[in-house]
Amino acid sequence: MENFYEKLSRKIYNLLLKEVKDRMKILDVGCGDCEIDFYLAQKRRYLKILGIDLGIPKIIKKVKNSFVKCIKGDASTLLNSKKEKFDIVISKYSLHEFSKPRKVLESCYKVLKENGKIIIIDFIKNSLAEKLWGEDYFSIKQIKKMLKELKFKEIKGYPLTKEGPAIIMGLKITKFS
Repeated sequence: MENFYEKLSRKIYNLLLKEVKDRMKILDVGCGDCEIDFYLAQKRRYLKILGIDLGIPKIIKKVKNSFVKCIKGDASTLLNSKKEKFDIVISKYSLHEFSKPRKVLESCYKVLKENGKIIIIDFIKNSLAEKLWGEDYFSIKQIKKMLKELKFKEIKGYPLTKEGPAIIMGLKITKFS
């Protein structure tokens, strides 16, 4: 029988597959064990994915996959040295963990291509997760405000379940037609 997290993961993965569409290069900030990266690469074989996290498990470093690369590092500083541009930036269950979340989001904006999309999935303020784990989360409104201040456009966000996580998305649009 499928538990809450399995159902939620399936919902998130399907949502991400829809959002990826024909976009090629993905950055996963706070990638953890790179599970989502390998899943996306398996379903969309044309993707090139870079995962960044402060604590990459050793097992991940040994995995050979030309489409997925997971590196250990601090996204708020490492991304500033990247000349590479990405179509999508994903951050799943990580925003609340960053010591400088705004700085990380600013770095994400810099490495996004024109019309690139940021997708943030995290538990939110006053959610069941906050009560269970005693962690501080942002509200959807707070995340949207950070994205707006960083010049993201077409920002939208909504809870994925009544118990918790939300998805917040925005586009990097700098050219005017």
